Amino acid sequence: MTMRSSVQLPHGMLGRDNASLMTEASVPTHSHRVTLLLAVVALLVAAYGVWRGDVIRDREVTTRERVTQLELGHSALRTELTSLTERANKERAASQAQLQQLIELPQQVKDLTAAHEDLRSRTERPQRAWGRAEALYLVELAERRLTFDRDIATAISALESADTRLAALRDGSLTPIRERIARDLQMLRAVPDPDRSGLAARLAAVESQIESLPLKGVIVGQRVTRGVSAEEQSIFARAADAFKAMFRRLFAVHRLDGENAQIVTLESQTLRRQHLILLAHDARHAVVRSDAAAYRRSLAAMRTWLDKYFEKEASVEAAKQEVIALESVEIAPTLPDVSATVRLLRRVTPAQGLQ
Repeated sequence: MTMRSSVQLPHGMLGRDNASLMTEASVPTHSHRVTLLLAVVALLVAAYGVWRGDVIRDREVTTRERVTQLELGHSALRTELTSLTERANKERAASQAQLQQLIELPQQVKDLTAAHEDLRSRTERPQRAWGRAEALYLVELAERRLTFDRDIATAISALESADTRLAALRDGSLTPIRERIARDLQMLRAVPDPDRSGLAARLAAVESQIESLPLKGVIVGQRVTRGVSAEEQSIFARAADAFKAMFRRLFAVHRLDGENAQIVTLESQTLRRQHLILLAHDARHAVVRSDAAAYRRSLAAMRTWLDKYFEKEASVEAAKQEVIALESVEIAPTLPDVSATVRLLRRVTPAQGLQ
């Protein structure tokens, strides 16, 4: 601010003073503007400095907060890293232990396998011995049934059971025996099996006709059967039949030659028929037993008996032809020999094998 001076000056000097005052008055005004401008600039700079300081302080606070967060995260990461390191160390130790176990595993497996094989051999040795003994018994049974009874069906069943026993043993050394059993089974199944029931039925049919076959010779005491009963005939017919019967008892006329000259009584008739029946029965029994020799012997005897004691009529010839046809039937075909299989099994089934 400019203060006015209260000192009065002379008039001459007043003009000079006014001019100087005007000059002085103009100079402060310009200076005031510059000062004001400088003040405004300073104010602006100060305001900018204050604003900039606030911004810097805010950034500093934010930076500090971020640093704090980063330090917390770093600490958490360090803790987690430590935990992961410890876990990795534990897992590494466990992996090394497992690796060591894996290294030792083949030897352990080898030892365990050897122990298992030893235990299985000790356990299965009696079972294998019993299996071989059962197979041997079944093969021997098949041999006996074929030798003594010619029972092919039972022999096949026994050999199949023996093969099943040997297969359950899973022993490669028994393969030749199983192959032999397979060949025996194939040969047995190829053996023709005669129709024994049909043969027995045919022999029974011949046997049922024997009672009606006519015998050679003079038949004494043979009963005559009438076609009509006496009650159905008239009195005259019955009287005529009685007269004829009396006449036949008084007189008998027969044509006799070399074969029919023999007189045959009731006992001889029964004996001859019963003997033929017994021969037929023997033939049937031979069919059941598959006895080819007895079968043919009985049929040959029947044929000879029919020729010797029975008339040469159609019924007798038919019975004789049936006997000849039956005689040509083979009831005992050749059977395979299974004794070789028995011998092979006996070699692998010693007596002490069951102990």
